[in-house]
Amino acid sequence: MNSYIIIVGSGDGVKSEILSVISILLENRKSFDFLCVGLDAIDKVGNEIKYVATYHPTDIRRIKEKRHGMGGNTDYKVICHMQYRENEVDFVIPLYKENGEKSGSSTLLGVYAAQMLGYNKIILCGCPLEGKSRTTKYPYSNYRVGWLKSYKLEKEKVRSTSGWTKEFLGEVTREWLLNTEII
Repeated sequence: MNSYIIIVGSGDGVKSEILSVISILLENRKSFDFLCVGLDAIDKVGNEIKYVATYHPTDIRRIKEKRHGMGGNTDYKVICHMQYRENEVDFVIPLYKENGEKSGSSTLLGVYAAQMLGYNKIILCGCPLEGKSRTTKYPYSNYRVGWLKSYKLEKEKVRSTSGWTKEFLGEVTREWLLNTEII
């Protein structure tokens, strides 16, 4: 099992954020996996991805079609908050909400999954929780309450490269990436 996982969102600058992280990891001979967050992020990584996380089970087939259309691998594992159609979801992680408040987004679902799968360094690229969804126009800032109330978030294992999540979790630095005390 790799100790590093890069969770890929669709925020502006995601590709340069990914490159800055993987250059450090590759330079230090660290292996890593990719987890893409939903339909809008599936085409942000040309490398092989290991997981896809989505709170939108109706997008699962469209995600696979989009990934296939770009020539990317489609043998990834799907993470969702519920089972949907036979054999389409590999890992079910329940939707954690308090008093009907927002979940924290598919990114937080991906973080929960990465923790469950045993990753020690969880790196968010293109997941600033700022702006609006390109497809639904829903403000990402509405999901912050899910992060603030998250009782399962192991913050010391998670960092971000941009936006509000970087402010909340801390910045991805060379020192944090290579600190073996956390691994």
